[in-house]
Amino acid sequence: TSPDEEGMGMGSHFASVGGSLYGLWINTKTGKRFTDEFGDRKTTTDAIFKVLDAGGKTISVTDSVGVASFSKVRPGAMDILRKNGAVKEYATLDDLAKAYGISPDALKQTFAEFNKAIESGKDTEFGRKLDKDIKPLMHAPYYVSEMSPKIHHTMGGIATDTSTRVLSVVDDKPIPGLYAAGECTGGIHGAVRIGANAVMDCLVNGKLAGETVMKDAKK
Repeated sequence: TSPDEEGMGMGSHFASVGGSLYGLWINTKTGKRFTDEFGDRKTTTDAIFKVLDAGGKTISVTDSVGVASFSKVRPGAMDILRKNGAVKEYATLDDLAKAYGISPDALKQTFAEFNKAIESGKDTEFGRKLDKDIKPLMHAPYYVSEMSPKIHHTMGGIATDTSTRVLSVVDDKPIPGLYAAGECTGGIHGAVRIGANAVMDCLVNGKLAGETVMKDAKK
C-alpha cells in the first residue's frame, strides 16, 4: 500500500464505495439523505458543500454486511481506515446519532425508508441505481466516515491545437517546438471530469504528438 493510500487517498474509498455501493450518505443536521450517492462528481460535490455551508456534516454510513462487501472490493482497506481513524464504528444507530448530534428518530426513519427502497429495488427519493448486492442496512455495528470534497484533478491546463501543438496565451498560435499530451492539457472535460480517460489521453494524444513532432521536424 502506498503512503498516499494510507493517508487521504484511502479515506475516500469508504465513502465512494462503502457508502455508495452498500450504504448511504447522511446530512447530520437533518438525519436524512441529501443526494443520489451515485451522482456525478459535480452534483455530489455541490450537494456536500450545500450541507457544509449550512453548518452540517456529511457522513457515509454502512453496516457490518456492507463492510464485508466493501472489504471484498477493497481488501485490507478497513484495517487502514480504522487504524488512522478515518472510519469509526458504532454499536447502534442511537450511538451513531449521539456521536453526530443527529435526531435518533430521524436517522432511524431514514434507514427504514432506504431499506424499503432496497427491498423494492427502486429509490424513489433520489433515483439512485441500487447495487445488485446491497442488503437492507440493519446489521450492527455501523461504520461511518465524514466526507468533504477535495481537489484531485484540475480540468484546466495547457491549451493545444488538435495536433497537440502548445498554443501561446499571447496570440493563440502554436509555440514552435513545444507539444503537450495527456492530463497536463485542457479543454477536454467541460464542467465534470470524464472518468477513466487518463490512459486514453496519454495513448491517443501521445501518439498524435509524436506524429506531429516528426511532421514539424521535416519542415
